[in-house]
Amino acid sequence: TRVKWGTVTVARAEMRLIVSALRDPRTQRSILMSEAGVPLHPFWCLHTYLFSTKKSFVASWLTDQRRKVLYDFGVEDDLYRKRWRKGHQWVALTREHMALLDAFQYEKFRKAHAMSSRAADFRREWRGPAKEADDTHHCFADEHFAATTLAVRGAEGEVVPASPTYISFGAYRPQQRRLLAPLDITQPMKRDWRATTYRPADITNELMDVARGRCRFATDPAPLADADSTIRTPLAKVTAWASTERDARRECRFSHDDAPCYLMMRKIPKET
Repeated sequence: TRVKWGTVTVARAEMRLIVSALRDPRTQRSILMSEAGVPLHPFWCLHTYLFSTKKSFVASWLTDQRRKVLYDFGVEDDLYRKRWRKGHQWVALTREHMALLDAFQYEKFRKAHAMSSRAADFRREWRGPAKEADDTHHCFADEHFAATTLAVRGAEGEVVPASPTYISFGAYRPQQRRLLAPLDITQPMKRDWRATTYRPADITNELMDVARGRCRFATDPAPLADADSTIRTPLAKVTAWASTERDARRECRFSHDDAPCYLMMRKIPKET
């Protein structure tokens, strides 16, 4: 199935990846990444980090902006309106939470978007095959799918409300990292809707020290108040390179007091 940026097909791809991974009983943790994502630490570090806690890492904050315009949940799905969350699709999940993101939940999102007035307007203006309309219109389901589903399924208290991936939006500004640009979904697509692409010249020691830095994590529960809220406080030190399992146990365990800030980074194109 074709996957198009910003459309419901991205959430469908996410769901299918997770369902496929669950077929292997040895899969106990997963971290979702893209072709433009790279690890910031060796494998042992990521492994130790994810298995040192029973929680998943899912960015989650309160906002009704997109739901009111792009989704129309029926009366029977009132809980989705009450527990609607915004986040990033770049998540790290335990097996128990992976199992909640199934085809049934995906269909809730797909149908709610298809029932929205914005989707209906788009279908009237769409000049291609009717069956492709809902797979083409931007609804950003992948940025809501995990956080909202876990909230609806009562698992929100079992997550650290932070994405494991270092990501910026808009043009790269060394001194001005923007976590999330304001989004007006009634306007044509803007460049700032897309994640920052780091070119070879952008990869400096200063940037990597931030990405590979260590943080203190507040214990605030999900959801956070808004996109500007964060539970991370940088500690002005960098995670040592853990080349062995012993090193990883010392450097890479997740702790609210002192742990690597991020596990992955994007967008890193092939030439970088």
